[in-house]
Amino acid sequence: MAALSLGLCFTACTGPDADDTGLLSLTGIGGDTGDTGDGDTGDGDTGDGDGDGDGDGDGDGDGDTGDGDGDPGDGDGDSGDGDGDSGDGDGDGDTGDGDGDTGDGDGDTGDGDGDGDGDGDGDGLCEVITAVEWLAGTSDAINGFSDIESAIDPDLGDMMNPDVLLVQFYGSQMVDSVDLTSPQEANFATCLTCVLMVEDNAKTYFQTGGTLEITDVGPELNQVEGTITGLTLVEVTINPNTYESTPVPDGGCIEVIDGSFDTIM
Repeated sequence: MAALSLGLCFTACTGPDADDTGLLSLTGIGGDTGDTGDGDTGDGDTGDGDGDGDGDGDGDGDGDTGDGDGDPGDGDGDSGDGDGDSGDGDGDGDTGDGDGDTGDGDGDTGDGDGDGDGDGDGDGLCEVITAVEWLAGTSDAINGFSDIESAIDPDLGDMMNPDVLLVQFYGSQMVDSVDLTSPQEANFATCLTCVLMVEDNAKTYFQTGGTLEITDVGPELNQVEGTITGLTLVEVTINPNTYESTPVPDGGCIEVIDGSFDTIM
């Protein structure tokens, strides 16, 4: 894993807001009102004498009004298309497609999977992963850069090119709690505690939420103990000149199960 983390760093691993380092070398950076019908005027004021006279008033032309009883109309007793309502001609008394609502007949709005993310799979937006085992990576005291890294489960890409989850530190570590959504930590160009995931050496993900707490530190910069909770990341591109991270439109999203790390020997 140490060799991988070295590959994530440029020639000098310095703060991301100056000569930033990171993983750039790794990544390569029908409901209308009907037709008027035949019952507005018609042949019933003179009549043709064919009404059946059953007096049921159901609009089917069987004697309530009609063509032979002296009333206006065509024999169906209403205005419209002959089904007793005004609308779609299906006889159900509503406007629309006959299912009692407006829309596609499924009673909801969206894709029908109930999760609200629009993809129809019911699983939400993010891939859920677990950090398998955290290991000490780079420790560069001269430039004040270090990292720890872990394989993930499940691996999201090519198994021959394992994905890796990284925490990069710029400067000395101390016992502290870091809000990964704070203004300073919210972009790779400025973060001092940077969490990334690299998929197949091709896709890069950067933190969008979570808390990293350091509970103990060792003599080396990459020797730390602590926890990560509520961690989420989104797919980003990283500008090779400014190191600014920009979310990829419709890119991937990662949720990391809460866990702990300990790389102190």
